[in-house]
Amino acid sequence: MARRRQTSDDELARALSELSELASKVPTTLASLAAFVADGGSFSVDSVPSFGTVAAAHMKESTIAMLRQHPGESMLELLDRLEFAIIEAIATGYVVDEVNAPPTKKSRRK
Repeated sequence: MARRRQTSDDELARALSELSELASKVPTTLASLAAFVADGGSFSVDSVPSFGTVAAAHMKESTIAMLRQHPGESMLELLDRLEFAIIEAIATGYVVDEVNAPPTKKSRRK
């Protein structure tokens, strides 16, 4: 079993400060994402081998958006993009898919 290094109070304070700074740079409240979940939608963020971090949104039994985290992109920035991808997918009827297709290609939702 691997052992993890204990995080010092200074390291924790520095990490929280960096997180706070990153959060302040994301101009979003994620209100639309919260409304999407309240209306029965769901989303997940997972680490996927050979893809990196992937955020996906689902309505009923259909996936409507799948985004890959860009290099240097914070988690909040990824969630902000997911929020807008959900809005776009619902408005246009097209799946936003950065995982199974080139980032600029969109496929029609069934």
